[in-house]
Amino acid sequence: MWRRIVIGVTLVAFAIGLIIAIAWIIDINHRPQMVARILKIESVPQSVRVVDCESPFTTDVLTTCALEIDPDDFPLLLKGYKFTQYQTDGTSHSLGLPKVGANFDIDIEYQVRPVEFKNGGQVAVYADKQRRHVIVDLYIE
Repeated sequence: MWRRIVIGVTLVAFAIGLIIAIAWIIDINHRPQMVARILKIESVPQSVRVVDCESPFTTDVLTTCALEIDPDDFPLLLKGYKFTQYQTDGTSHSLGLPKVGANFDIDIEYQVRPVEFKNGGQVAVYADKQRRHVIVDLYIE
C-alpha cells in the first residue's frame, strides 16, 4: 500500500516538474518576440540575448526585460517608436523597476508615451554607455 502511494506521489511530482520545465522553456523562447512587441518592431536583432524578464501580476501591464546586444545593433531597438532621449545616470537596479539581469551603470534613457495606451503608460529603454546592456520596460495603465 505505502509503496503505491510513494510511487503515485513520485509520478505526480515528476509530472508537475516536467510541466514547469516545459513552461519555462516556452517562456525563454517567447521572450525575444515579447520584447519585439513591446518595442513595436518586427523582430529583435539577431545579436539580442534576453537575459531575464519579469511581469508581476497586477491590474496594470508591467513587463521589464534585461537584454544584452551587439552595440552596432542597438539603434534597431528604437525603430518602432519615436522615442525622446534623456541623459541619465544611476544603475539598472536603482531605477525602481524589477531588478532583472546584472546591475550596470545607466547612461541614457529613451522614453515614449504611446497614444494607443488609452489610459496612459510608457515604453522606456535604458542603456549603458557602450549600448551593450539594456533594460526594456513596458507600463500600461
